[in-house]
Amino acid sequence: VLAHWAFGGGWLQAGGTLDFAGGVPVEMGSGFSALAAALVVGARKDHGRQAILPHNSVYVLLGAGLLWFGWFGFNGGSGFSTGNPSVLAFVNTLLTPACTLVVWFVLDLIRGRKVTAIGAATAIIVGCVLITPAGGYVSPGWAMLLGALGAVPSWGVIAYRTRTRVDETLDVLAAHGTAGFFGILFIGLFAQQSWNGVSDGWLYGNFDQMVDQALAAFSAPVYAFVATFVLLK
Repeated sequence: VLAHWAFGGGWLQAGGTLDFAGGVPVEMGSGFSALAAALVVGARKDHGRQAILPHNSVYVLLGAGLLWFGWFGFNGGSGFSTGNPSVLAFVNTLLTPACTLVVWFVLDLIRGRKVTAIGAATAIIVGCVLITPAGGYVSPGWAMLLGALGAVPSWGVIAYRTRTRVDETLDVLAAHGTAGFFGILFIGLFAQQSWNGVSDGWLYGNFDQMVDQALAAFSAPVYAFVATFVLLK
């Protein structure tokens, strides 16, 4: 449903929403559905009393590296050519996660005085998700800012979740839902027609683009959450 909203002439796309590679159906759809599923299913009996540790941090890092490598195809391929949109998305897919990784390390150092392999892997995924909707619409400079700023809300959601009874251990809400939400809104501010050939954002004089992005950023999570909640109930 969300894919048909955002692509193929769906009402979000027809209204002007920009989503390069799936921030609406893939990222926000999965993130907010995960939250709904976790709330319906409930926490495990030992949740909060027993530490849940990764089985093998080397495998986690290897998987994150493979995902980042694959994301070049995912985002770059969403331009459906070897032209400027695909090249821009490819470059941005390198820069955004790199900046997310740096800021994530700083946040972890402030909170726990150390960085971790699992934190690094999470940061890479968050950065890839952040640039997924914006990859072909923002300049490399803004893509770097997106990675740096977008790390903060996703890191915050993970830090806060550990204080709740929400048993969503894979942090899909933080890494996909929150990052996808932030990436969609970022387009509304910083899209640059001189780079994307489609539309400017609010910073470049097109406030309507911000409105279009905000509509997607708030309607997609509501649908994903409610639909999953009702289905599982």
